[in-house]
Amino acid sequence: MCMAANRISYFFNLSGNSIAMDTACSSTMVALHQAVRALQHGDSGMALVCGAKLIITPNMFVPSTELGFLSPSGRSRSFDVEADGYGRGEGILALLLKPIKNAIDDGDPIRAVIKGTRLNQDGRTQGITLPSASAQKENMERLYTELGLSPRDIQYLEAHVGNLTPSRIHQYLTTHQLRAPEQLVEIGWNCPQSMQCLVTLVEIGPWWLAHSKVALGILRLAQGWLA
Repeated sequence: MCMAANRISYFFNLSGNSIAMDTACSSTMVALHQAVRALQHGDSGMALVCGAKLIITPNMFVPSTELGFLSPSGRSRSFDVEADGYGRGEGILALLLKPIKNAIDDGDPIRAVIKGTRLNQDGRTQGITLPSASAQKENMERLYTELGLSPRDIQYLEAHVGNLTPSRIHQYLTTHQLRAPEQLVEIGWNCPQSMQCLVTLVEIGPWWLAHSKVALGILRLAQGWLA
């Protein structure tokens, strides 16, 4: 897998940094973060962020099913007490990133503008696949502080808890007093009741936008700007 990115560089004769990221489901978001930083620091004039997940063999179905990760129905039911695992999905996407001024000067079609990115880690939680609301909240608060934005500016939120099984999702919902997807905003943005904040869950969309593992991050980003 370490040569996956190099194959793209080889095919298109690209001579800049060519790095394959492996941080499981967040791989493409980490790759996006690194690409944004490279552009901000002037290390590159443009960056290509790619993600691909194809289910070519049934090999992963067996261990994933034995561990109780997969939903028998093949669908994710995020924030639902009937959640019984997640549905596997496929996807391939490539994003071309450029500094906004360069994109405008070159007459490029601009699909979205990335104001900034930030990373952190959940640390120790009640399970290695369980998220930490406090860690996510801290990360988002720091990002908005760095960007000089107000959390009240948020109008759209992508949520992802597709790995949770019934007992774990009940525990997660109870711990954070979440009764509906809209209340997820309380974790990171503390939106007032009068504010409408659109919340979507990519895992409950079409099968091809289900849990596509390493490609999930930028697929979700694309869904965001197409919403």
